[in-house]
Amino acid sequence: MNLEKNEDVKTILLCLALTFWLPANAQAPALEWQNTIGGSASDNLRSVIQTSDGGYLLGGESQSGTSGDKSEASLGGSDFWIVKTSESGAIEWENTIGGSLNDQVTSVIEISTGGFLVGGYSASGISGDKTESGLGSFDYWIVKLDSICEAFFEVSSITPDAGGWWVTFENGSKGVYDSQAWSFGDGDVSLEENPDHFFTEDGTYLICIEIGDSTTGCFDTYCEKIVLTITDTVCYAFFEVFSITPDASGWWVAFENGSEGV
Repeated sequence: MNLEKNEDVKTILLCLALTFWLPANAQAPALEWQNTIGGSASDNLRSVIQTSDGGYLLGGESQSGTSGDKSEASLGGSDFWIVKTSESGAIEWENTIGGSLNDQVTSVIEISTGGFLVGGYSASGISGDKTESGLGSFDYWIVKLDSICEAFFEVSSITPDAGGWWVTFENGSKGVYDSQAWSFGDGDVSLEENPDHFFTEDGTYLICIEIGDSTTGCFDTYCEKIVLTITDTVCYAFFEVFSITPDASGWWVAFENGSEGV
């Protein structure tokens, strides 16, 4: 009997047992979120990556037409279906790509200079999105998608103050970008992510945010009007103790009125 060989086998078995053994009191991971994504026919996911903005890119094929989460018609057979989600799984955009026959995704990657590369195989000839003839029953098909940046913002709060309004803006832009610039319609600008701005007069203001990425060259602008009407009288009571002076019979205290408004 080869004792050394038997010991080696025992060692391997022990390592495998330690690898797959879990303590009896180990807890299963908690479910944080989930999302069902699809159309009315067959949709198959083939590849998932996390993107540089913290979200996810999903690649697969779909036989669904415009239905459910799918906003574009089928191009024939099965099509590439690319879905971009936020970090919590909410759909940000989706794209149907294909020809008249079966086209199937096998892999997706994010490109360091911006955008995505989708790889798979195709039985389609020149049709739909496919601009080259088929070379056989199935061919490699690779598709480059541009980087996407979409500007958007919301007004998160409007607070009256003496002589005007403080308005807080929340940047809700999507995609990859490395700069943002705000204009508030009153001549002032800001480069902050989520700026607070003080408006001193009644009026309708066109608020715009422009985002851009210096690497990919993706730029987008979103504008929205807000109406501010300063009709209510605003007044705030406030005072400070200006001085305290001892006297023979007590203390003299001087108060300073710091109230604001009308």
